[in-house]
Formats: sequence, C-alpha cells, structure tokens
Amino acid sequence: MSTGSSPSSLGVPAAVQSSRQTVAALLRDAVRSLGATRGFVALVDRESGELVIEFTEGEGWTEENRKRRLSIGQQEGRGITAYVAASGRPYRTGDVTTDPYYLPFFDDVRSELAAPLIDAYGRAIGAINIESDRPDAFDECDEHLLRAIGSQAALTLAMADYQVRERALLEVANELTLTANAMPFLERVAHTAASTLGAEDCSIFVLDQATGRLVLKASRGPLASLVGDASYQLGSGLTGWVAASGQPARTGDPRLDPRWRGVLPEFPPEDIGAYMAVPINGISGVLGVLRVVRRRRTSMYYHHEFTEGDQDLLTTLANQIGVSLEIAKLMERLVQSERMAAWGEMSARSA
Repeated sequence: MSTGSSPSSLGVPAAVQSSRQTVAALLRDAVRSLGATRGFVALVDRESGELVIEFTEGEGWTEENRKRRLSIGQQEGRGITAYVAASGRPYRTGDVTTDPYYLPFFDDVRSELAAPLIDAYGRAIGAINIESDRPDAFDECDEHLLRAIGSQAALTLAMADYQVRERALLEVANELTLTANAMPFLERVAHTAASTLGAEDCSIFVLDQATGRLVLKASRGPLASLVGDASYQLGSGLTGWVAASGQPARTGDPRLDPRWRGVLPEFPPEDIGAYMAVPINGISGVLGVLRVVRRRRTSMYYHHEFTEGDQDLLTTLANQIGVSLEIAKLMERLVQSERMAAWGEMSARSA
C-alpha cells in the first residue's frame, strides 16, 4: 500500500505544489517499476545542511521516521543517501549487512540503490533512494533508470524555483508607482531579494550626486539600523567599485578579493559565506548598488556561493529599482515645476 506524502496546498504557490506532485509521482513510478519495497526523496535543507525526507513511497513509513534527518557526509556509517548527496554519485549495494556506508533504517532492507539530484550548476540538492527486502535486487540498468528519474526530479524542482522567482519579480514590478517617494519600493525589493535568494542581508545604496557617496537607503538585515547614515565613497571597497565600474561583483569569500575593505560588513568577516552586488542603472548612468550577503554555515556541504542565475535575478531587481528612482526624480521635477508655476501666477496677481 502506498504511503506517499501529499503536501498541503495551503499557502503554497501553484508552481511549488505542482512540482511536489510531480516528484511524488516520479518516486512512485521508481518504486513500482524497479520492484522496490519502498523509497524516498530527501532534499538538502539550506539552513542546516542536512538531508530532510520530503517524499516517501511504499511500506513501513510512519510520521516518526519521515521526520528523521540525515547528516550529509562521505564517512562510513553515515548512510548511503548521505554518501550520495555528499559525493554526487549513485550508489548500489546488494547486501546492506556488509556495506560500510549503510545506516539501519528499516529492519527488512537487504538491497539499496540511491542516485543524486543534481542542479544546473552541478551541485547535489538531494537524493532519491529505493530499498528492497531481497538481496541483489537492483542491477546496473536499474541504476541508470534511477539516475534518469533523479535528473527529472531535479529539473522539476528547478523549474518550480524559476517560476517562484518569476512570480516574485512580477509582484515587485506591479508595485512600481508614479510617486516621488521611492523608499517603500526599495524596502519591498530588499525584502524580496533577501527571501528569494536565501540571503541574510540585502542592502540598497543610492548615489548622492552632491557628495559622490553611496548612501544606505534600505536594508533587510543587520544594517537596517544604519539606513540613512551609513555610506561608501564612490570607488571604495567592493560596493564602491561596483558603482564606479558599473560591473557586478560576486564572490564566495570577499576577504580574498583585493577590492574588499570591510567598511560596512553585515557580519564579522569570517562569517561571510558569499557576497554579490550589482549596479542600479538609470538613464544617466549608475544610480546606486544592490547587494546581498549570505552568512557562512558550518556544514561543508552547504552551498554558500551565489550562482549566475542568482545574479540575473538581482540584476532584474536592480533594474526595477532604477526605474523607480528615475520615476521619483521625474515626479519631483514635476512637483517643483508646478510649484514654480503657482508662485509665478501668485506673483503676477500681486503685481
């Protein structure tokens, strides 16, 4: 009897709900077509660096063992699924009782086969695992098939993530308004960028044309209390370099970058796991900088680095900020023009 997980649709975007249903169906097909007793899909928890069982199929599953977390690692005794997620390679054993990596989970398991879920950047984001109560139940052909199913599951999850990001961008774009006050919009972008990119901090610096300094105008994270006060000199540090050059900067450890100065670090330098900043462009040139920072995790299997796709998303958000700032400047000029016209009319009447 199937005990496949069925996620609730409450508060879950349609793209995510659909992707979960697809992955659950892929797992169900894998268990049935390969004659397995049961199976599961575990995904890497971005916060803890552990494997979390997200989908189950087959016999013997309970709420308690579904909640079990797996510590990722290639050491013996950590578990076959943990080894696959750490190494990014499939693994097959016909006798778990003599296997050095096997970690007991169900008493009836004799054979086990697992394959990694690899994203577009070659990183393992999880693993699909099937088990049998028969010895030597799986062969090389089964391994190839499970790898293909794992690839399909990874692609499904990637597409869902893409759709979630697309939805976030559309929601931000819909909030662009004709107003001289761009601050609420900047705060919304900071929130969206941080939550969508899994960053602990997102800060927006706007160039003050009078002083030539980049002034912190919005922040979600440790720098929030410095909004309006903190600033960079144009060209100083990585953030200043992005504004001066008009080029993005992306690094795993900013301390290794000669442009970095650590003037306004969101965290102690040794705690920064990844840094990314892109210019905010306007009609007349660079208007500021949008940057995000991730805190370093202790797990060696946690993916700190921002990807090219992350940079594309941040660039799109920066472009929306640029539009907002240009609109704000235009509206301010219109207001000033109307005031000048009103003053002129009042002066003419009093003459």
